[in-house]
Amino acid sequence: MAVGVGLVITGVILVLRQPETSFGWFAYAPLTAGSVAPVSFFLGPFGIAGTVAIGLGIGLAAFASGWMLARRRPSRDPDRPASD
Repeated sequence: MAVGVGLVITGVILVLRQPETSFGWFAYAPLTAGSVAPVSFFLGPFGIAGTVAIGLGIGLAAFASGWMLARRRPSRDPDRPASD
């Protein structure tokens, strides 16, 4: 469970601290009268690695918490043996 949470935290740090995109292409100003905001979000190598780490961390944490909740516990009744 702690490994999953650690992966999620590492993934969030990688996604948020990725370097800014320093390239682009323009040869003309198509809409000089209006402002244009970028629609897409570019994920570099750190962003992709962070997204994968977040997914793996969430999956691992979900598996660990489900396993901990669903495992059998020994019986507390001294007359009844624990079932395996």
